[in-house]
Amino acid sequence: MDVHVRVVGVAQTPQTLPWEETGASRLPEEALLLAERLGVTYPEEVKLVLMDTLPSDVYAAYLLPAEVNAHELWPWTRFLNRFGDIVIRLKPLVLDSDEAILAVLAHEAFELNQLFELLPGGTAIRAEQLGKLINRQD
Repeated sequence: MDVHVRVVGVAQTPQTLPWEETGASRLPEEALLLAERLGVTYPEEVKLVLMDTLPSDVYAAYLLPAEVNAHELWPWTRFLNRFGDIVIRLKPLVLDSDEAILAVLAHEAFELNQLFELLPGGTAIRAEQLGKLINRQD
């Protein structure tokens, strides 16, 4: 019998809310440059994709919710697209606030950098362990 587990990598209900609006919305590329200038780094190249359909309490996602076999192995490459980039889906309203950009992108960078260090050179972890690391613990 297969046992399934939910895995999800998102910035959900940030404690930094409410965010002060900047006055003008930034482009995704500008948001990445702002975050980098303020010290946010990622282990791979990042692409931001705007996504209106994220759940109301989710502001960004590098791994959309999925039900997977608990014993399935997850190497680092499972977090990359076919071009070797990390894709972060971002709720458009995040771009209206520099404070939101920094909070959300720093959160995603923290998790991704931790996973990158945990999964060097083809190392993989089981989905069950991944879920315990990245899923929200209520």
